[in-house]
Amino acid sequence: MSAPVTKSEVLSALKAAGKDITDPRRIAEAEYQAAATEHSEEARVSLRRDLAEIRKMGRR
Repeated sequence: MSAPVTKSEVLSALKAAGKDITDPRRIAEAEYQAAATEHSEEARVSLRRDLAEIRKMGRR
């Protein structure tokens, strides 16, 4: 079982995509997304896949 996704991981992906990570709404959403992965391996895998896609968008 993998570790839950952290708020830092979510914010890091957003930053890589060029998003403003100082916006309180983005921070709150990152906290929510990270908390949603605490009890579900499926949620962790899904969110990490989504974060990888977000990072790719920032590199284009």
